[in-house]
Formats: sequence, structure tokens, C-alpha cells
Amino acid sequence: MGQGETLIALRADIDALPIHEATGLPYRSRNAGVMHACGHDVHSAVMLGAALQLHALGDQLPGRIRILFQPAEENATGARKFIHAGVLQDVQAIFGMHNEPGLPTGAFHATRGGAFYANADKFVVRVASPEQGVDAILVSSQIIQALQSLTSRSFNTWIAWC
Repeated sequence: MGQGETLIALRADIDALPIHEATGLPYRSRNAGVMHACGHDVHSAVMLGAALQLHALGDQLPGRIRILFQPAEENATGARKFIHAGVLQDVQAIFGMHNEPGLPTGAFHATRGGAFYANADKFVVRVASPEQGVDAILVSSQIIQALQSLTSRSFNTWIAWC
């Protein structure tokens, strides 16, 4: 890279989720037990389109663009692998995209600087076994209802469950 030349990165996440797709649609997942439930196939298509358009502009661009297809976004390991592999070396800015089917076609409303649509949390709840005198089904159903109540009152439900 030339001295003073600008390098930005565009990032799309490309992982599938461990969910069986039962839509029966012609474009459904061909791999049992995994699907692009949150639109990761859209992310790939949009990034490929952007890459083709930017490549067509060629020398008209004032700097360089690095296109990143990030795996393992859902379990928070893909970004670390990218960083350790050095793919962000010399990058001055990075732009990511996540589709939002709730927005009108052609709209680009959800933008801001910093972390956005970024989240990877994991927690485990253990409910005692019936042989220990606890009705695990009743307790589990109460936990599920409480979590659903929190989600539907605090977050965009589609995003929270993807």
C-alpha cells in the first residue's frame, strides 16, 4: 500500500445458524440442520454486488477497499480470527452491514458509528432434575415465559431471536 493511501474495509458475515429449515421453498438450505435464518445469504450477495461495483470503478477510487467475508459471527470467534490473521492491518475504517427485513425496500435507516448489531452472549441455566424433588418442566416453562417477556418488551424480537 502506498504511503498515505486510504484503506477501508467492508465486512459481511456469512455464517449459517444451526436451525433446520422447513420452509419447502426452492431456495431453502440444501444442508440439513443449518440455514441462513438471519439473512446471511443476503449479506454475501450484497457484499459481492458491492465488490463488483467498486471493482468496476477501478482507478476512480481515491484509495483501496478490502472486502471481508467473516465467518463465525454468531459465536464471536470470526472477528478474533480476522484480527489475529492481520486482515485489519492498515485499515483506517471498517463498515459492516446487517440486513433488517423490517425496513422498507431501498431504505438505509439504521446507521451510526461504533458497535452496532454486534452481540454475542451465552449463558447456561441449569434446572435441578426431578429426582431431586424439583419439577423441572414447570420451572423451565417459567424461565422461558420470563425470558420471552423480557425480549418482547425490551428488544426488537426478530433481532433478539436470530
